[in-house]
Amino acid sequence: GACIDIMKGLGLTVYGCAQDEADLFNVLSPRFGVAPAMTSDAASEASVISVPGNRCTSVGHKSAISAPTLRALQEAGVDYISTRSIGFDHIDLHAAGDLGITVENVVYEPDGVADSTLMLSLMAIRNVTGIVSSAEKHDFRLSSSRGKDLRDMSVGVLGVGHIGNAVVRRLQGFGCRVLASSNRRTEAAAAEFVS
Repeated sequence: GACIDIMKGLGLTVYGCAQDEADLFNVLSPRFGVAPAMTSDAASEASVISVPGNRCTSVGHKSAISAPTLRALQEAGVDYISTRSIGFDHIDLHAAGDLGITVENVVYEPDGVADSTLMLSLMAIRNVTGIVSSAEKHDFRLSSSRGKDLRDMSVGVLGVGHIGNAVVRRLQGFGCRVLASSNRRTEAAAAEFVS
């Protein structure tokens, strides 16, 4: 949104860019008239690239964007940062505000995170890591501990925003008791709200 308006005909500096992301930036950027400068280096005070006209920067979620890094970005002409994540906890938002740098995030469908949550839960109650470890050693005997059935369990979901709601919907199919706790009550069908 705002970054596209700022960038029209200008450029974008992309930090912490993996090859799959670089491929997508190269495919999508011509549609918006953007010429990205990309580096696999995470944004840091020492790695700031000064590209004339690149007022927008894209950062990943794996590195902290501290006040000194923000100052270095501002000195390079950056006034907008887009994080390729839903969360902002890796960026010093107070320092960004003081420097006049706008920070925005991306919004994505919660399905991948909800699917991973269920996968990891099932792996934990079925001791999958132990089974895989044994199979790697060509030991295919059944383990002495039995897995649990999700339908016989109570499952707690902390926070029922987009992702939490998606997890609750998936849990419904397993027939387990679903407990939910959230700062705000939402439409999480089949969840029993508790403190």
